[in-house]
Amino acid sequence: MENVNPDLEWSNFPEVSCVPLCSAELIPIVGKNFNTLDEGISFYDAYARATGFDTRKHGNKASRELVTWQYLVCNRQGVKKGIEIDQIHAREGFITKRRRTSKRCGCKARVSLKYVFEGSFVGYVVHEFVDVHNHSLIELPLRRWMHLNRKLDEVHRKFIWDCTKANISPTMTFKFLNEFLGGYDTVGITLTELRNYVHGLKSYVEGSDAQMLLDEMRRRKEACEGFSYQYQLGSENELKSLFWFVNVIPEKYYNGRWLKSALGKAVHGNLGKELDAPVNAKQLAKNKAYRIFYGLIQKYEGDIDKITSFSAGMLEYDRKKESDSPNMSVGENGNTVEDFYSIERPALVEVQPPNVVQTKGSCSDSASRLVSAKEKAVVLASKPKRRCGKCRELRHHDSRNFRKNMETTKALVISSTISIFQHFLHC
Repeated sequence: MENVNPDLEWSNFPEVSCVPLCSAELIPIVGKNFNTLDEGISFYDAYARATGFDTRKHGNKASRELVTWQYLVCNRQGVKKGIEIDQIHAREGFITKRRRTSKRCGCKARVSLKYVFEGSFVGYVVHEFVDVHNHSLIELPLRRWMHLNRKLDEVHRKFIWDCTKANISPTMTFKFLNEFLGGYDTVGITLTELRNYVHGLKSYVEGSDAQMLLDEMRRRKEACEGFSYQYQLGSENELKSLFWFVNVIPEKYYNGRWLKSALGKAVHGNLGKELDAPVNAKQLAKNKAYRIFYGLIQKYEGDIDKITSFSAGMLEYDRKKESDSPNMSVGENGNTVEDFYSIERPALVEVQPPNVVQTKGSCSDSASRLVSAKEKAVVLASKPKRRCGKCRELRHHDSRNFRKNMETTKALVISSTISIFQHFLHC
């Protein structure tokens, strides 16, 4: 099956061309072998990362789910779609999205990987490699913004989860992450990508958060006899109000949550039998692993060779244990997102979230919000003009507010004149 048939018959490079320089070990020369397709793609990405350009896949050819050809090109390959394409789509009934600026300039740098089965070797080989670019490469201080150097991995996800649970804003989370990972050059993501991920976590329960809250209240009432709650619904089954209270403090919370210190027992006497809180063995094991990991990182911080060996050892251990447990990425499926909320998303939503009250910006229809000067000018311009009985001109005032309008106009003219005069004095 052929997904894309890219035109690889490119020639006639422009007079101004750029050939990246790097060590010979990073260059994907023709004939270089790779055991897997991912290994070949990663090698070309490493070459692009070291020289200063982004890459993207440009189609492949497959036979019975086996990729026989894989094409990789510079991210600036191709040209921007013109208005003719938009007109064709309009005639066919497609709605063209807003047009954005494009950095594509028809770059011809590319590499093609071919699946081979020769003798004892089974894998992929570099069939064609073009290293000439028709644009300047990204300079070293700006390479941290490249797509290849930005990836939201497990470290970012776990850190964002913990900060979001602690009600820390995305901006402060990004600042903490910068300090934790060594600065903007090594953080690996941008603030916008972090905000988008937090938005994705919240959008997972959009429309069912009120039902999830009531389900949690019901579970608490079943677990504690003294717990009770009441709620009211609106005309469209939206949650209007919620009230909960505890008649009897659970005995297991006497010396834990409700009394802040051990002095509570001495002051209030023996409040009942102390019950130990259940111990989460999984969390204790994770905490121990965290202590060992960060302890070794601090120990080997000054020796890059030991840190590299330590990382290689962890990767080797992960490869050995990979077959024992499935590879599940944080936040990539519903189960792990439900772990973030500690509650399952209900299949049936009977109670809708409350209506959101918006009193800021143009999204609100409230009469009490502050209207900006720009909005006032737009509304005024849409109104038809009428002839004033005093100035006899078509304006947005009449004879009743003529004097007030003239005073306002006069004050604006004087203020503008003073500003221009002060500008010439400074010049």
